[in-house]
Amino acid sequence: MPFTNNRIEYEEPFTPPGTPISVIASFNRDGGVKPLYFRYDTPTQTMNVKIEDVKVVNPLPLVASDFSCTVSVGDRQNTVVLRYMKREERWFLLPPS
Repeated sequence: MPFTNNRIEYEEPFTPPGTPISVIASFNRDGGVKPLYFRYDTPTQTMNVKIEDVKVVNPLPLVASDFSCTVSVGDRQNTVVLRYMKREERWFLLPPS
């Protein structure tokens, strides 16, 4: 999942897929969740990424939900998949498929 920073340089994420990541999310009164931002590490910096669009792609009631997220970093747009594990209350960046 490559991103570019504002200098338009290619950087591979240093955060391995499947590693817990930090996410800012919104929860509604019905218990729904929507990721808004996430953070990952590259070899040179920590990136804070705003999520532009979100689609729930794999809801597993009581276990987890997968979200397909459109993000923009620099002038590039990418799609990433985030998994929210409900019991553990943790977010994971999934490997690209």
